[in-house]
Amino acid sequence: MGAGKKEKHCRADDPADAQRGDNWDHVAYDSEHRLVLRVVPGKRTAENTELLGADVKARTRGRRLDLITTDEYAPYRTAILKAYGQTVVPPRTGKPGRPRQAYQVPPPNLN
Repeated sequence: MGAGKKEKHCRADDPADAQRGDNWDHVAYDSEHRLVLRVVPGKRTAENTELLGADVKARTRGRRLDLITTDEYAPYRTAILKAYGQTVVPPRTGKPGRPRQAYQVPPPNLN
């Protein structure tokens, strides 16, 4: 792969630069058991964040962790809701027009 580059020198149209520049380690850590559940290295993207959330859910067989913390990076909210959220389907109103779309809400007692 060669030497790394700073993000400001990477070109979006150069496939060789795809894994260079700013990269992050998205880490899921179970503090109760002191266990690293998953590490997703790479760019800080919504896709990597969602991959982390889905994989943690799969590895814990759907058991929600007692505490989920983040650095408030916005895609974490979406990733957590995709992995653990509950779907709410609004009731039909009987009025003309399109019905409201279903949406995700956090499960009760999510810390």
